[in-house]
Amino acid sequence: MIAYIIRRTIISIPVLIGITILVFVMANLMPGDALSAMMADDPSTTAEELDIQRERLGLNDPLPVQYIRWLGGVVTGNLGRSLINGESVLQAVATRVLPTVQLMGTALIFAIIVGVVLGVISALKQYSLLDNVLTIVGFAGISMPVFFLGMIFVYIFSLQLDWLPSSGMRTAGEDFNLLDNIQHLILPALSIGLLRSVHFMRYTRSAMLDIMQSDYLRTARAKGLKESRIMTVHALRNALIPIVTVLGLALPTLITGAVFIESVFQWPGMGLLFIRSTTQRDYPMIMGIVLIISIVVLLTNIIVDISYAFVDPRIRYES
Repeated sequence: MIAYIIRRTIISIPVLIGITILVFVMANLMPGDALSAMMADDPSTTAEELDIQRERLGLNDPLPVQYIRWLGGVVTGNLGRSLINGESVLQAVATRVLPTVQLMGTALIFAIIVGVVLGVISALKQYSLLDNVLTIVGFAGISMPVFFLGMIFVYIFSLQLDWLPSSGMRTAGEDFNLLDNIQHLILPALSIGLLRSVHFMRYTRSAMLDIMQSDYLRTARAKGLKESRIMTVHALRNALIPIVTVLGLALPTLITGAVFIESVFQWPGMGLLFIRSTTQRDYPMIMGIVLIISIVVLLTNIIVDISYAFVDPRIRYES
């Protein structure tokens, strides 16, 4: 297992470097740069002053030189500084990590619980009215963009019913308290979690239907085991293997959803910081956020691969 983890980690390194190259090139292909955006806010800035600033920040250097300089800083733990306000990228990201983790963690837990439970019920009630309704809801959920669902929630629960706040992480002007934080969290987490639960539901249903036709479940029934024990101990455990795969695939889409939802609800996380950095052409901030997200995704995939062996004892990577 240790050899597998080491091999899997080493394989991820060139993937990570490839991602940073791709994002660096795409970020630099965008029209304009941070200094041009700043010039729009301050029309008195002359072209000569901008050129001096570009030279000072190294923006006139060839792209390979800029990339290698950035990569060298990353190796030493320096992700650079924002071109907009000079703030350390690492420090800016560190202050945004907890809100994003809170949002994504809540949404993921909700999606797993709701998706797995509904998937099992749908499989047990195959072709029933409930199964057909859940299937239709599933197709609708897959087709719906997360930001659209977020805006629907804002319109209904904030603007029309006035039940929940529509933006921020806490009420402006008030000290932080948990109840207020949860009230602000419900709508953005529900927007992401509901759509992700659809994926867990469909995979759970499919896995449960396959397993329910297997010979060892017939044998368990022939031995007189209770149906509840057969489903929970024998069927659901094996159905968890494809669900673990979905869990690994869910993280990138969760991050994508968080980027849009944080923008819709003005949730002060990494997604909102990424959107603002993109509009301001703040390349160091964009690269720093993408690097950290890429590392988290790659580590998650490694953990998911390792977890196969614990979910299914038949899997042994040493062999």
